[in-house]
Amino acid sequence: MQGAAIGKLEVKVEEIRDLKDINYCVVRYETEEQQTKSINPKDVSQQKWEDSFNLEVHSLQPDVEIVAVHKRSLMKDKHVAHAKISIASLKEGEEHHEWHTLTKVMNPKKIQKNLKVEPPKMGEVRILVKYTSFAQKKQREVKGFAINGKWDKESAGGTLMNHPTWMNNPQYLLTVREKTEVSLKVFQPEDVDRKVTFYVVQYQDAWDGRKKVVSDPEEIIKIDSFWAALPAEEAEATLTLSEGKYCIIPCCEQPEELGDFTVNAWTADTESRKLDEKDDELGNISLAPLPLVKEKEWISKTLQGEWTQKTAGAGNIVGLAWRKNPQFLLSVEEPSVISIVMTQQEKDHSIGFYVIEYHGIDRKTLTYADEVTKTDSFKCLASVGIRNFQFKPGKYAIIPCTSQAVKAQFQLTVFSSQKFEFHEIVKSWEYIVSKKLKWKGPTAGGSPNNDTFVNNPQFLLNFPKGERTEFVVELTVPDPYDAIGFLVLQKEAGFDERVTNVSNEDIFCKPPGWEARMAVSVDTSVTETGSNATYVIIPTTFKAGIEKPFEISVYSDKKAKLRLVGESDADDDSDESEEEESSSK
Repeated sequence: MQGAAIGKLEVKVEEIRDLKDINYCVVRYETEEQQTKSINPKDVSQQKWEDSFNLEVHSLQPDVEIVAVHKRSLMKDKHVAHAKISIASLKEGEEHHEWHTLTKVMNPKKIQKNLKVEPPKMGEVRILVKYTSFAQKKQREVKGFAINGKWDKESAGGTLMNHPTWMNNPQYLLTVREKTEVSLKVFQPEDVDRKVTFYVVQYQDAWDGRKKVVSDPEEIIKIDSFWAALPAEEAEATLTLSEGKYCIIPCCEQPEELGDFTVNAWTADTESRKLDEKDDELGNISLAPLPLVKEKEWISKTLQGEWTQKTAGAGNIVGLAWRKNPQFLLSVEEPSVISIVMTQQEKDHSIGFYVIEYHGIDRKTLTYADEVTKTDSFKCLASVGIRNFQFKPGKYAIIPCTSQAVKAQFQLTVFSSQKFEFHEIVKSWEYIVSKKLKWKGPTAGGSPNNDTFVNNPQFLLNFPKGERTEFVVELTVPDPYDAIGFLVLQKEAGFDERVTNVSNEDIFCKPPGWEARMAVSVDTSVTETGSNATYVIIPTTFKAGIEKPFEISVYSDKKAKLRLVGESDADDDSDESEEEESSSK
């Protein structure tokens, strides 16, 4: 049963354009439904009405719905299109007179089958909406600081603990100069009955006047054993806060709840003041909106991502399955303070990510090396991230993953103090050729530090002549217990024998060093001239005498030929495949 009305809503339907054969409109609000007069327009320009409706308002949460209807003589009238207009942010006595987009009225069964279907747009309707409150205006007595704010489409993020968009909410920096009992309140206009709350979160100096975009539950100052103030039309709490900085985050219980609010902070010795006064500090506290200055606004970009059956590689970086995960390339041109946030719509999965230096050629990196930073651990939270990390100019691969391989969607957002480039790495190699062999007996020759180095298996690599080719050479082994590496030597065209002596001048490329891991690789390219040469790959363990199987692979954008020295073309059993067939490598 509805309570007493808190106000009235005047809705006037005026005109529909870009949608023909509309005879009348229906206006719906809460439980009321009213209809304009019926017309028989000869063309679109005649679809005009002057009907005005007064509707009782019991809550500002429901939307006003306008339905465009085509009248039929033998069948039920057809509801063609509709528009929904939010009235949550309407101010007392203010008229909204504008065009609103009409979308097709969809069959509920079709919507339920595919929730991602966007109803097509079908013209526009012009209406006038005016809200009048029945409540008597009364002046609030406000103590201390009071700053007016607004939740709009971009800043209505919902609660911190339940919604990945929480960082979009307005934020306020509360500075406490000595241990003090501080009272906090978030209130709304008198006639709004939406429930609101707020969080008090520790604010570290490293945020440097910027909004917080990463938060850990341990940073939240609990209010009466709860994460946030109890939701109410006016959320209020009194806390004893130590000297320091705190971030106040006012929010609604759900994202996209729009409207105005005021954040109020005071202490016992603070005198009353008006809302429009601009004191820098009062007593032992000060309050200011974040960012503190425009120059501290984050530059940000968000990308959508997904773990599928092919790209769910889990988070274990010791093996090779992590390489299945999506990878994103971050390019930084100047020293930057960067925060990276990964979010999931539901807190269903334990998520995290790694950031490593990127030395590739716009393809997914194959070797986990040169780690820059990572999330503390994998957590079942709406959002996880790294905060205020100092990035040097360069390229970085961001590897989002789950603790266990699952199919799910996620978002990855980079917040930076300086401009940057950010995209998912989707390009794959056209060709993969590989050889499997084993270091055994005399062929386990060890690294170039050993006299027996040249006894290791040697492979000849050739590319199409006269063509520039980008490629990766990779060495993999079944376990990470022994340090591995390789040399790639450049020889003259037609070279077809074992290398018995190696000089520094012969070395074309090599990994940074011999490391105990399951895979090492190097990304490089050959020029049109360089493609005429023959390349010799010598894979090794660091210590001589280590016997184990290995695989040498070449990923390239031009078809390469790889064979063991001494092996004829007829004996060549190289495994050639497309990228999709070897994604598990």
